[in-house]
Amino acid sequence: MTRGTPHALHDNPKLTVATVRFGADFLHGADPGNFELTITKDGSELYRQVLKHQVPSTPAETGGSWTTVAAMSFPFIWAPGDWRFRYRWTADIRKLGESQISLQYDGQ
Repeated sequence: MTRGTPHALHDNPKLTVATVRFGADFLHGADPGNFELTITKDGSELYRQVLKHQVPSTPAETGGSWTTVAAMSFPFIWAPGDWRFRYRWTADIRKLGESQISLQYDGQ
């Protein structure tokens, strides 16, 4: 897709989009609807929601694991700072995964 395509996600500068790959050895571990996502920027919580359920691809289709790719949009824009993404398993809140990225503005 190119800029100017009707209904393209990247045409809206106020819309933040992220894609995440969920993969597991069991069906429920690859369904995004079994996870609560919390996003913080510089320590302030911006987003917390249980993701939408999706039927994962079967192990035969993906070479051995259940897999789903989820595209999500958020009501904020990417900006310089430290962003943290926490995925909490809704069936057992002690289980979570976390990743972090730091964005910087180069001044140009």
